[in-house]
Amino acid sequence: MPSVAIQLPADFVPYHEDVVIRYLADQLHGQNDWRLAIEAFNLLDNATVTISGSIYNFRTLYRQFVDERFSDLYLHALVGLTNIREQSPTLWASFARQIVQTFIQLQWQVDGQTAIRLYLSYLLYWWNAFARGYAFEVEVFQDLEHSSIHFQAHDLLDRYERFSSSDLTVIKQAGDIKTSTYFLHVAPSAIHVFILSVLLLAVESIRLLSCYDPPPGMKSTAIQWMDNYLLF
Repeated sequence: MPSVAIQLPADFVPYHEDVVIRYLADQLHGQNDWRLAIEAFNLLDNATVTISGSIYNFRTLYRQFVDERFSDLYLHALVGLTNIREQSPTLWASFARQIVQTFIQLQWQVDGQTAIRLYLSYLLYWWNAFARGYAFEVEVFQDLEHSSIHFQAHDLLDRYERFSSSDLTVIKQAGDIKTSTYFLHVAPSAIHVFILSVLLLAVESIRLLSCYDPPPGMKSTAIQWMDNYLLF
């Protein structure tokens, strides 16, 4: 059983720890909790794990431990589903259980269990973001096909194409498919078409398609409105 030391970033403070642990227990409620969770998990990118004298950050270990092992298997299974909306939650949950079991088998020896729980929560948070995001992407592609809308999508089963700068080309413009409003703050300027899934007042799932490149002031207003009224 390897001895492991986990070092958290200096700016990762107790309220960040609290929200990450609550995420693991499925106890996040409301927009403020989710905003803080996004901040906390982004900070954990730079947390480090020392294993047998070698130092890795959380993001690197996520790629090695989760992405390289499970992402291709998940995507191959995902594109074979007949009803993405109904069947994908069971699929991504089954992979999450595999991730937990594989992690338990590592049998890391760490002083205190909080750091281990933070790392496991980190793995599951980013897996959930990955799995749900691509499920929605496949669902959108299928909807576009059924609606006879001409588009060209990147190949999810090709690892190189999966990391392309845009998800699809529609009406001769680069497009991206997202599952929250967070992307509006960091979206590449080359992307002009967005298909967005958000939760409105925690009641109704809606999709927003923006097919124009708004002036900076208008974009700023749109971000403010959605941040105020749409939940992550």
